[in-house]
Amino acid sequence: MKLQVSATRMELLRLRKRLDLAMRGCKLLRDKLDELVGKFLNFAKNEETLRDKVEENWLQMLSFYILARGQVQLNDIEEALINGGDVLEVEKKEQVVMNLKLPFLSLKKGGQELNLIQYGMDNTTGDLDSSLRILESLTPKMLELAGVEKAILLLGEEIKKTRRKVNALEYKMIPDLEETISYISFRLSEIEREDFIRLMKVKERMESE
Repeated sequence: MKLQVSATRMELLRLRKRLDLAMRGCKLLRDKLDELVGKFLNFAKNEETLRDKVEENWLQMLSFYILARGQVQLNDIEEALINGGDVLEVEKKEQVVMNLKLPFLSLKKGGQELNLIQYGMDNTTGDLDSSLRILESLTPKMLELAGVEKAILLLGEEIKKTRRKVNALEYKMIPDLEETISYISFRLSEIEREDFIRLMKVKERMESE
């Protein structure tokens, strides 16, 4: 759609500068969009692999817990778990991708290994130990998966925003500027022709006198 501006040479120069800036900005945004989509696909592939491992280990952990639950009273299991185990601290780090801060989570243990099995052996079973051992190895993976999924969410939102900007430039601003520039150029050419014809008529009149 043609912009409502004056058909002057100054306006034509200004619009040409705006068009040049819009086209360069569009190219930069397209490059950013391509980079974001590439990162998104890499994270999505990593998320799929991580999720498969987490779900597989989670089912294994549940199977051992169900066996333990069948041999030990629930109150005894709850008491054993409440009285034992480490207090976990989660450490958050950030990776900057295209000015976007992506979170990464990991266990913060001050150099010590995670150990959830710190309860007495009375009224417990080896299946509970196996369940907790799997949970020990599973916890860092779950944190990593949470960070990757948050990164995917943030990248997806940034891709949407960037795509909207690209579409606004490609399908609205740039066409409008091009149409307006074409119109002003045409009008200026018409004005030049009208002025030339007017001058020729004045010259003819002067020569005939």
